[in-house]
Amino acid sequence: MMLALAQFIMRGRLQAAVPALFSMTIPLLPLGAIGLVTLRKGPREGALLILIALVPALISWSMGKPGTVVFWGTLLGLLAVYIPAICLRATMSWAFAIQAAVVTSIVSVFFAVNFVPALMDAFIQLTAMFLAVIEGRSPNEDLSEPSVIAVSGFIGLVMLFNGLTGLILARWWQSSLYNAGGFGSEFRELRLGVLTSSVCAVLVALCYFQGVEYSFWATVFAGPLIMVAIAIVHDLAKSQKLNKAWLVVFYMLIIGFSSFLLVLAVMGFIDTWVNIRSRFSTVNKS
Repeated sequence: MMLALAQFIMRGRLQAAVPALFSMTIPLLPLGAIGLVTLRKGPREGALLILIALVPALISWSMGKPGTVVFWGTLLGLLAVYIPAICLRATMSWAFAIQAAVVTSIVSVFFAVNFVPALMDAFIQLTAMFLAVIEGRSPNEDLSEPSVIAVSGFIGLVMLFNGLTGLILARWWQSSLYNAGGFGSEFRELRLGVLTSSVCAVLVALCYFQGVEYSFWATVFAGPLIMVAIAIVHDLAKSQKLNKAWLVVFYMLIIGFSSFLLVLAVMGFIDTWVNIRSRFSTVNKS
């Protein structure tokens, strides 16, 4: 069904516009569509699709003040996949695209904090509810407002997650349509350079030293390292011919234990220096 949707999107602008119009109801569809069109047809076609995806938000904006939040939230969310898709198309480098996704998230948060206070207010309430659920409290009870640092980090993390999810979906669609198996092979080869890995590690460490309110930011900066670790796990699962159930357990650990992300970040950092995949390959040959 997902592949059929990708084929439908690539038939033309009118067909691509259909999932784009669901930007306010099913966010993953427009993210995937914009990513796919940008990767395959270029930034101009991707930008046109963004304008189409903004139509529901513009209609909401014309109806009153809350529409401001919807419009800017939608635009920033779409840019989270559009800009990394441009970078991936231009460089064919997942490492560069993921770095672009992190930078896009940071710049978007800076813009929201300084120029769209209504969006920040909405996210403060959302973050308070999210933290309440994590702590086992009822979202309906009186909630203390989290700090701007925590909220901005939460926004950055949400944008990074949505952007990378949309980009992965778009690249998988593109690979399935035009280069079967290409996405898997290129993603499993993902590695970071020494400078990028070191900068990420330093920023993560600084966030942890600053306290718990910086934990969301720590995860944002650890994003590239975590993605490398995920690539390593997928590569090892393929090379060792492991049952897919192992990958299911792996993703359950990611979802269920936030501390597991730190383990993955450390793995991604170590890989920069020792190339874990090549070492396993050497062991297998011997």
